[in-house]
Amino acid sequence: MEAAKKKRTVMRTAFTRALNDLVLRITDANTGATDLTELQVFLQVLEEKNKALEEANSVYITCLIETENVKTETIDAEMTSNDEYKRKYIRARMAAMTHLPTAANNAGNNTMNSVVDKTHLVSAQPMIKLPKIELKKFSGDVKEWLPFWSQFKKIHEDANINKGDKFQYLLQAMTPESRAAELVASFPPIEENYDGAIASLKNRFGRDEVLVEVYVRELLKLVMQNVMKGGIHSRFLYLRSS
Repeated sequence: MEAAKKKRTVMRTAFTRALNDLVLRITDANTGATDLTELQVFLQVLEEKNKALEEANSVYITCLIETENVKTETIDAEMTSNDEYKRKYIRARMAAMTHLPTAANNAGNNTMNSVVDKTHLVSAQPMIKLPKIELKKFSGDVKEWLPFWSQFKKIHEDANINKGDKFQYLLQAMTPESRAAELVASFPPIEENYDGAIASLKNRFGRDEVLVEVYVRELLKLVMQNVMKGGIHSRFLYLRSS
């Protein structure tokens, strides 16, 4: 167990160093004083350190659980400490991604605009310029899921867009600092992780039984409001007629 704890300490130190380096590049990016390619490099380093740290955390927690004389409170404290490092990683990655998607779009000759044009604009007569349609934001509110997914699904199912680009569009569609944004940001933004991010979003916010429950509840509220209004109206008519 001591070896696992020592490795975890080393991984935390490496993670903190990578985090501080990335934060400096983000600060420079806010003023336009850093190259965005370099920002991507430092973000990739942090992602690798975070992955190594999570593996070390898992090994150490397993050792604690398998040790008989370790109290539950001690394990809980270690897991809480691990969660704080995860939150630091998510915050830093989200801050970095506020710069990187824009850079990716510019480098791709406004790929996002072409996607929106292709998936959302209907046929029109020549010389008529239709307004661009922005991606709907999703925060994690279940009532936002259907409007969000009905639009984003067109990008999701477009075989001409690679999954790396789809991941960038997904990040842009998340409301900053929301539950949904934190969930998506917990996946490193590479094409291999896109399907996992979508599956996690659907499992947490888009399950049919949850959607049905929410919309039935909203429908019942509407019915009750109409009943209440009808009752007040009926009493008013009765008083006037008498």
